[in-house]
Amino acid sequence: MKTTFESLALVAVLVSAASACDNASQQENPEIKLSVSTHSIIFDESAGAGNAFTVTSNVPWRAEGNVRSLEFDPTEGNAGETEVTVTDINPGMTGTITVTTVRQNVTDDVREEKVSVTRAAEEPENYGWAEMPETKIQNADYKYVTHYTTTVESRKTVRNYSACYDIVRHNPVWVAYPCHFCYREGGNGWERTDPDPWHPDPLFEEDEQSIIYAANYDKWPWTSEPADGYQYWSPLDNGPYFTRGHLLRSADRSGHDTEINRQTFYPTNIAPERLKHPLVHEELERLLSEVWTDDPDTQAREVTDTVYVVSGCYYEDDEYYVYDACHEDDRTPGKSKICYIPAAEYKVYLRSKSGKTGKPVQECPAEELMAIGFWLPQDLENTGQIKDEGWTWDWEDFAMSVDEIENRIGGGFEFFPEVPDAVTASFNLADWGLQ
Repeated sequence: MKTTFESLALVAVLVSAASACDNASQQENPEIKLSVSTHSIIFDESAGAGNAFTVTSNVPWRAEGNVRSLEFDPTEGNAGETEVTVTDINPGMTGTITVTTVRQNVTDDVREEKVSVTRAAEEPENYGWAEMPETKIQNADYKYVTHYTTTVESRKTVRNYSACYDIVRHNPVWVAYPCHFCYREGGNGWERTDPDPWHPDPLFEEDEQSIIYAANYDKWPWTSEPADGYQYWSPLDNGPYFTRGHLLRSADRSGHDTEINRQTFYPTNIAPERLKHPLVHEELERLLSEVWTDDPDTQAREVTDTVYVVSGCYYEDDEYYVYDACHEDDRTPGKSKICYIPAAEYKVYLRSKSGKTGKPVQECPAEELMAIGFWLPQDLENTGQIKDEGWTWDWEDFAMSVDEIENRIGGGFEFFPEVPDAVTASFNLADWGLQ
């Protein structure tokens, strides 16, 4: 019996020692616990503490948000209870805060909790599109269209451009469009579709628009065979040819083989172009593109507000015209038709002076805005384009107020009708860096 008792005692001691070891192990590696007081927050800028949740944990933790605009404080904490306050998130956005325990030992399990944060979209004001001209004189020959598209990286549905097209002259009257960095996400401003994706505008009939695309446009992009009978305008009798001039430049809708770029090759955005001063035109296009830096990741852009533009054509007396659907100077039987050539092109620009108001232009007083117009005659008499790289010019020979552009084209349209009259009645070259 004595031996048996001693054996039992020894077993008890061993069991007691094992239990002590287990307790010690549990104290060194306690069960990881993590919880959050709510899994969903509706952000309200005026709510203050209502935008907060509590993290309860027995180990240190850290938190991360999955969208750049989601901001909160603190982003990490120690064991215990910690209040996390959401300080900002963009309107119309939903983001997620992921809270994760920090591993202390190799054997630790990691716990994770998620909190969804949503902010309602701001109720939009009933504003029209700032770039859209107001029609003052109705014309049955004009057909209006707006093309929508998707930005390349942010995948936003946006309007690409609106056009007023003369279905009798078979050429545009004007193209109106916003300029903003989101339209140039496809690559530093110069990434364009290759080969050039000339196509008819799908919202127009063939007899309404100029035929300036390949006969086999529906086979684009051509892989096993080249474009068949690339079509364009015939030259004038006195010799000058006309390029297919973009009113909305391809480079301002960048992205190789993207819809946002391809739409700029529709005839509704193209006019017969032989400008008397092509270098002036190039500088005006550069004036738009250089307000943004070429680095798409930079946060130090000069202009973040939208620039609004109307590029248009002035038809004086319809003395000059060409034929479309031409190839190697030969017209296409049954297709070629008369297309009238504009005597001049014009551009009108509108934006905030600071470039960083963050407001719609309709909410800006006149002193915060600036607008300007430019008049660009064509070389229809074939007297010779002035394109010597060493040639300099005076901007006052081309610049004028937006109101003056309206008067020159006959008063059929009012440009930027939703801003104060004082903005379109004057211009300052220095505001645009042209002095």
